Amino acid sequence: MLAPPAVVFYLSWNDLPRDLWPILVGSLLAIGIVLAAFLIISPTQMVRRRRAAGWGSPMEISFSPLSVNVRHPSQDSQNHWSAIMKVREKGGRLFLFTTPNNAIILPRRAFASDEQFSEWCRRAAAYQQAARRAEA
Repeated sequence: MLAPPAVVFYLSWNDLPRDLWPILVGSLLAIGIVLAAFLIISPTQMVRRRRAAGWGSPMEISFSPLSVNVRHPSQDSQNHWSAIMKVREKGGRLFLFTTPNNAIILPRRAFASDEQFSEWCRRAAAYQQAARRAEA
């Protein structure tokens, strides 16, 4: 089988017409500006916006027999236990699933001791099951 012919262009500085240089330089400059905007400026602005919105700040999560309350600098939310689909403890984290792909996650390091973390896991499971039984 024959390989397809390859076309190779070799241009030297003197091979380009003088009228083509401004177009070539302008195009390369435009490409550089666009790349800089997407690769440097946009991520920097995203980080600034997230910091201004409070992302990176600690969240305060509390339980009550009726709901899970989440306080954050940019929002406060209340999730009733009946809206928590499942409660799982895995890998040193407590997962409170609000949808199959979304969870409130409490890491073990947020607690003073293993006993406190275990108690929160037990309370979360008990509150969620009580809400499910009351719903039925």
